[in-house]
Amino acid sequence: MTSVPGKRMALLVTCAVRAHPEIPTSNGNVESRLAEYGRGLASLMFYSRIGPIVVCEGSGFPEQRFRAAVASARTPPFEYVSLSTTGESARRGKGLAELDMIAGGLDQSEQLADSDRILKVTGRYEILNGRAIVATLLRGSALPDVQANLYNRLTYADSRFFTFSQEFFRRSLYPKRGDIDDRHSVWLEHVLARAILSHVASYGSWAPLPYPVRAAGASGTTGAAFHASLARYSLERGKHWLKLRSLGRAG
Repeated sequence: MTSVPGKRMALLVTCAVRAHPEIPTSNGNVESRLAEYGRGLASLMFYSRIGPIVVCEGSGFPEQRFRAAVASARTPPFEYVSLSTTGESARRGKGLAELDMIAGGLDQSEQLADSDRILKVTGRYEILNGRAIVATLLRGSALPDVQANLYNRLTYADSRFFTFSQEFFRRSLYPKRGDIDDRHSVWLEHVLARAILSHVASYGSWAPLPYPVRAAGASGTTGAAFHASLARYSLERGKHWLKLRSLGRAG
């Protein structure tokens, strides 16, 4: 796979090894979380032939310890950017903490600075169809400003795996950071969907991903498992194709 001509797409993987004490989590064990991130990064090995990979860590965890912990999982080469979640972000939940993590990564990473598009992936999940999604994205002649799957009557965007331009992030998404508040059930997924709709209303470009995301792992908040069975994914893919067809985007 090669990148789209004139475009450089970097992979940004978010993670937080030590859960902030003010953010509810189903798994606070550091070793267990490191194992999750190792498996998640290993599932993204294919991307090392496409563009740079940046791991953005949000709890100040030492780089050498992180690299040593995930090395046995056969992870791809990556740049490591470590930040610290603020108490203000943490009080409003992991969604705001993650958005601030992305912003910090964009500000501090050398690899992201000259990337025209960013593919954001939540690090604790194994993305089982990432290769197929990315291959289809890069076959296009152009990339939209933001590419994400919308659900629940366009009120919810899948934030586990989506692409965006730096302009979209800074002009449409990040200015809405104050709307995120997990305490009142306003999550990053809701605000991402709002940002996309606002961006489209301002004549910006958006497209759904070519497929639904097939992820293995568990919710960081509730511990509920994501079902990655082929039968379930086939059903989701059929529904997704119908959505694409309604938008005139089905191949």
